[in-house]
Amino acid sequence: MATEKDSPEDRRIQRTRDSLRKAFMELLQERGWDQIRVQDICDRANVGRSTFYNHFVDKEGLLVGGLVDLGSYIRSTYKIRPDAPRFWFVRGLCDHIFANEEMFRTMLANRTGAVIKDRFCQLAVDLARECLEEMGIDGAQRDAGANFLGGALMQVLSWYTQARRRPDLAELDALFHRLAAGIGDGVPAP
Repeated sequence: MATEKDSPEDRRIQRTRDSLRKAFMELLQERGWDQIRVQDICDRANVGRSTFYNHFVDKEGLLVGGLVDLGSYIRSTYKIRPDAPRFWFVRGLCDHIFANEEMFRTMLANRTGAVIKDRFCQLAVDLARECLEEMGIDGAQRDAGANFLGGALMQVLSWYTQARRRPDLAELDALFHRLAAGIGDGVPAP
């Protein structure tokens, strides 16, 4: 996200990255992961291949860069709230899925979306690990708990996008917290 203090070059770089990400997301929804080539992304974003490679190694690098930005956004928006729940990242990921529900549904239905699912799940695991570290949990309990929470959240989000009768996002967040209540029990919250 550019600020007034950013140089014109920084803003140009951000605009290029945003354009590439937007093109990539559109193509993902239209074609699926396996059917997208770097040239397709460049054509859609109206940039040259060399420009793409100045920013990203390949399409997976583009995906990872977007997820890193999403993780940073979730931390800066949801973690800092004074009333943030134990697993503050859940609402951020729920909000993201709700805003991009059709693409997420398409991704889940498409067997070729495994790379995207794995990377998104890894983001959930990383954010869960951060929460558990904040609770003072470390070692195998932290790592197992983070993988449990990240995988469970992916399954809950998958169910949510397919369910006919489903809770609103606040209820979904509260439901996940109730289901995950035992994780970190006995460890005082900071």
